[in-house]
Amino acid sequence: MIFRRPTPPALITGVATRAKWNQPNEDVHRIGTLTLGRHSFLYAMVSDGAGGLPNPRLASGAVYEALPELLPERLGRSGWGRCERLRWLCRDLCERVMRCSGGGGATFSLVVVEYPRYWAVVVGDSPVYVTNGYLGIRRICWAERGTVPRSTFLGFPVFDARSASGRLRPKDTLLLCSDGVGNILTQEMLLERIRSASDFTQLPERLIEEARQEALASGGMDDMTAAVLHIPES
Repeated sequence: MIFRRPTPPALITGVATRAKWNQPNEDVHRIGTLTLGRHSFLYAMVSDGAGGLPNPRLASGAVYEALPELLPERLGRSGWGRCERLRWLCRDLCERVMRCSGGGGATFSLVVVEYPRYWAVVVGDSPVYVTNGYLGIRRICWAERGTVPRSTFLGFPVFDARSASGRLRPKDTLLLCSDGVGNILTQEMLLERIRSASDFTQLPERLIEEARQEALASGGMDDMTAAVLHIPES
């Protein structure tokens, strides 16, 4: 029997970011493709200048430590050597955070897709969400309530990276958010907006605008970033 990989659909991607008031935006993001040997991946990253590990290099290092268990085993040793490129992308993103935030702490969320598989790793409170079509939504976050830190650094708690993997199907959505969105909009609100989305490229902007209005009503404001990867119906 010959196993044939499902033909990858053209994933719909969208991203939006907005700074709080007139201050510099400490959130940074990136969506792109990465080729490792014969494998081609779509990746998305979101990083926040505060709320996570106290040094962005620690955040990217925690992500990199999780990558061997995150990416497919079939890449093997030779393929893993090429993952230095992914590590470089993590480091580059964190360097941008340092420049924006003046060296503050950094959260880091990374999603890698090789359809139909996805792998996610989170360091900090910038969550990743994955939907089951339009029926349910799951939150992947590092600082879940009750989590015990493995150590401290300069008085800050240091946690292990949180990772997850699974299979995607048509109508599934991966959503990466900074805490300015993820801590404002509930999972129920996010799922409802995903269900009603007519244009997933514009969904991040819609989520940010709604989170902004909610934050203004409660008297608080933060930098806001959202990135979407959506699997359309075939």
